[in-house]
Amino acid sequence: MLGEALGANCTFRELSDPEQLQLVLKAIGNAGLAATALTPTLSTYASQRDCPPEVRLGAIQAFRRVPCSADVSS
Repeated sequence: MLGEALGANCTFRELSDPEQLQLVLKAIGNAGLAATALTPTLSTYASQRDCPPEVRLGAIQAFRRVPCSADVSS
C-alpha cells in the first residue's frame, strides 16, 4: 500500500496533497525492515534533483530503520 502511494520516479506531482507524500515517507521509515522492497524507489527519490528538497530529505530519513544489508540500487 505504501509503495502504491509512493509511486515511482518522484511522481509526487500526481498527489493532490504534497503533505501526504511526507506522511508516506515517514510511514516507510517507521516500517523499517518491512519496507526494504521500497529502498530502490527511496533511493530514486533521494537522488533526483527535480524533487523538492523536503521530499528528498524525507526519502533519506526513511532509510533510518532499513537494515544496511538492504539493496539500495535502483
